[in-house]
Amino acid sequence: MLTIDSGGLQKEAHFFQRSRVTLRDETDWVEAGANVLVGAHRGTILKAAERMSQRLIERGELFGIVSSAEKIVTEMVRI
Repeated sequence: MLTIDSGGLQKEAHFFQRSRVTLRDETDWVEAGANVLVGAHRGTILKAAERMSQRLIERGELFGIVSSAEKIVTEMVRI
């Protein structure tokens, strides 16, 4: 996840155990390397995004959780 926010998305990503690249110089949500701070430096942003993409490819999660759409449709049908 690539975020530019005050912390809400970072907090949610932490709770859902999602890694993220954050375009800020500081944050309260740095834990276990899951939140990568890159500031506004183009080269740093690109390197962090490439590393994150590679990790997602290795884990088979490049396109997120593939069952998400199925879960959404199931819930909509129940309503």
